[in-house]
Order: sequence, then C-alpha cells, then structure tokens
Amino acid sequence: MEYNLTGYNSSEFLNLPAELESYDYYENYDNYYNHSVLPVSEGSNLDETHSKVQSIIEDHILPVIVVFGICGIILTLIVLSRKSMVTSTNTYLTALAVADLLFLVILSTILIGHKAFINNSSSYIRAYLHIASIVMNMFLFSSVWVTVMLAVERYIAICKPFFARLMCTVKRAILFICLIFAISIIIKIPSFFEFQIMTEVDPLTNITFVHVKNTELFDNATYMVIYTSIIDGLLFTVLPFILLVVLNVYLICEVRRSSSFLRRNTLNDSDNSIQKEEFQITLMLISVIVVFFICQAPMVIFTSLFNLNKTRIINTITPTLFTFMSVSKLLITIKSAVNFVLYCWFSEKFWQTFKKIVCVQKCSNHYHSIFSSEHNTVRSSNRNFSYVYTSTRDTSV
Repeated sequence: MEYNLTGYNSSEFLNLPAELESYDYYENYDNYYNHSVLPVSEGSNLDETHSKVQSIIEDHILPVIVVFGICGIILTLIVLSRKSMVTSTNTYLTALAVADLLFLVILSTILIGHKAFINNSSSYIRAYLHIASIVMNMFLFSSVWVTVMLAVERYIAICKPFFARLMCTVKRAILFICLIFAISIIIKIPSFFEFQIMTEVDPLTNITFVHVKNTELFDNATYMVIYTSIIDGLLFTVLPFILLVVLNVYLICEVRRSSSFLRRNTLNDSDNSIQKEEFQITLMLISVIVVFFICQAPMVIFTSLFNLNKTRIINTITPTLFTFMSVSKLLITIKSAVNFVLYCWFSEKFWQTFKKIVCVQKCSNHYHSIFSSEHNTVRSSNRNFSYVYTSTRDTSV
C-alpha cells in the first residue's frame, strides 16, 4: 500500500495500519484528523468527491460549529452560575458544559495547528497535535460519562423519588463529576506512552527537528487488545451507549405518563408549576440524550465493526472510510456545541433566566442613560433657579 502525503515528510509519517489498531480517530490526529494523509492503492488517484467533502467539513463547517459552540457554552455557564439555577441536575449540566468547552477550545487549536502544519510542516506543531488530541479525548470521554450520570440522576429523581433525596444532591453530584474527570485522565494516561517525541539536529543547517515515533507499547499486541478494544472501546463507546439506551427508554415512558397525568388532573398553581418544571427538565435531558445517540452512533458502529474484523478493514482502507470518519468527527463536534440551543428550547426556566440576564444588562444601561439625563436636567434646573433667585435678590436690594 502506498500513501498519498501532503505536507509531510514521507520518512516521518506514522504507519497507518499500525495506527488503525487504535480505533479512536480523534486521538490519532495524523491519521484520522488530517485528511491530507490518505492511503490509496497503487496506481490509483484519490477520489475528488471524497476529498472535496472532507475539505468542506474540516475547513469550513467545523470551524463555524466550534465558534458557535464555544459562544453557546459560555452563555450556558453564565446562566447556570445564577443562584436560582443551583441544583444537582444543573451541576451535571455545568460539568458537561465545561467538558464540552475544553474539548472545543482544544479542537480549535488543532484546527489552527493543522493549517499551520500544512503551510510550513513544522515538526513542533506535529508534536503538539499528538499531545493535544489525547488531552482533547480526555474531555470527550468526560463529556460522555457526565451525560450518562445526567440520565442516571434523572432516572433516580423520577422513578425513585424517596431515594432521590439522599442521592440527588449538589455535593454528591460534585463528587461524581470529580471521579469522572479523574478516571478520564487515568484511562488516557497510557496513550501518552504510545509514542515518543524525539529531537534531532541537522548538522548542515543546525535546525532542530522533532520526530514523533511509535514506542514498543504501541506495537504490543496484548496492550492493544486489552487497552484499545476492551478498556477504551468498551468504556468510551459501547457501555455508555447501552446505558443511555436503557435509561432513555425509562425517561420517555415517564414523560408520556407525566404528560397524561397533567392532562387528566387539575392541580393548584404551585403543584402544577412543579410538575411542569420537572416535565420540562426530563424532556430537555431526553433531547440531549437523543442528540448524543445521533452523533455518537457512527463512532459506535465503526468501533464495533473494526473490533470484529480488524484485518479486513486495515487491508481495505478507502477514501470512503476517511469521509465517514470526517462526518463522524463533525457529528461529535455538533454534539458538544448544540446543547445551549436544546436548553433554551426545552427548559423554560433556563430561557427565562437567560432573558433576565440579557434584560438586566440592557435595562441597567437604559436606566443609567435615563438617570443621567434626568440628573443633568435637575442640575440644569437648579442652576436656572439659582440664577433667577440671585437676580431677584439683587433687584430687590
């Protein structure tokens, strides 16, 4: 198999089939994230359609979604930081927002680094892309499991209300969130030892080059089976996907039951308000989980198929597979960026709080301008009155 390389020194690129043993296309940037490294059969040309699709996705669509997502998440954190929004559910939503924000911020630096690498082929940028992609993957892993904990917390709150008083607290939510982030870091630590960054000085030009080289750990078959297929693959894709399917079924059934209950019964204003708010929170979380399913499904499918038949996939890598990976990356990025829209659409409390924050800023500026205008008018009137009073006294004298 030959490799079509753009912007890479052909003696330095990582071996793609070996890299493909690590299924996570976000983690191995040189092969999965950089669409300029595409394997092609001998004597064949890269399909232009696939190349254009990848270019449109990674050069145009992804940057727009990243910027939109970062702005939306910042607004989400501002809203969730209000005292009236402090609940165990919103604590998980805050953690999810932080994980997604860090994911998108690092992704933005990778997009910029990718462009810079193509322009000048800096070996330092290449080394950064390796490290940044692993760190980014930590936050992606955290985001997945915070979503699972959101579903678990909502299931307990609805289906086990008496148990919820003990479990669904802000302190416990913070504890579970800290555990998720800690486990995410621990699980991804071995990825740093899969490659080695080496420096070499060219004796003729005295320029230092940075080489990224696979280590023996990466080439260890036992490690790849245990870590990649079982630990990383199972914990990162299959297990959370199954848990969310089961929990989402329970939540959807509960939403249908609550909807029927609200239609049949006339409650007092207080009870009706509480029931409506709980209903909206559950509906919002269901929407978050549904988006998670849609955006994670391609990666889960690819992971499952790859682990079932690695040899065949490695030997038949095509531009279509890389296009599929580009679309999968796009969907995962959308998942991290779209939650602000879901919160505003499904949660009336979130939307009202957001409008209050915006209104307070606008109103304060409006009132400040009115106050300044009135204050200036009063001062002007006082000066005029003082002038008239003084003139009168002078005349009388």
